Amino acid sequence: MGRSTQGFSPSHPAQQFYDPLPGDGQYPYAYLPLAPRRQNRWHLSFFLRSAFGLLAVVLVGISAFFLWPRQTGIHMTLLRLEGVHVDVKRGDSIIPRVFLDITLRLRVRVVNPNYFGVDYKSVTAVIFYNEEKLGYVDSEGGKVPARSTAYVSATLNLTGIELGRNVLSLLEDLAARRVPFSTKAHFRGRIRILFFEVPMEADVSCNLVIDPEDQAILSEDCDLQV
Repeated sequence: MGRSTQGFSPSHPAQQFYDPLPGDGQYPYAYLPLAPRRQNRWHLSFFLRSAFGLLAVVLVGISAFFLWPRQTGIHMTLLRLEGVHVDVKRGDSIIPRVFLDITLRLRVRVVNPNYFGVDYKSVTAVIFYNEEKLGYVDSEGGKVPARSTAYVSATLNLTGIELGRNVLSLLEDLAARRVPFSTKAHFRGRIRILFFEVPMEADVSCNLVIDPEDQAILSEDCDLQV
């Protein structure tokens, strides 16, 4: 018996189920895309620049937070009149001469919020009557450590201070047993940051009314001035 050759005859070639690769038929090949190396490098470089830029901004912000000087605070914690004596001398003039003896104790609290110490030359205390300057005193200098608080005390002793233009006003206040005084404490310092020195100044003023007979403070009002 012979085999049947139906379906394999030359007049019926076999059906192809794939597409031939391009080429000359002898060495088939395919086109493969090249890896985008330059584009990847550009993206990597952009990412690194952005990361370094963000890091620089963060470092500058942190440095500014620690190095930027903050205002020193000053507060009056003690204000005491230990003695007020008024001497009225009547002469040939219609207006008598008035002399004051005053002893004033005060203490201020200096708050340093900076991360560096503050050096100060002195704290100056001045006393006024009706905007007329009676006298002042300077405390000793010192240093307020970083992020801390220091107390500075001063005593003002005035003896035989003669009033000028406010004699009549003082006589009226003495008769009413209400004599107004005002004080001001002035802080002068400096903060040293690396190679720079930044001046620091602050004032605190207080208005008080006293009874000259029993030396009592009838009212007191303090205000911080930067």
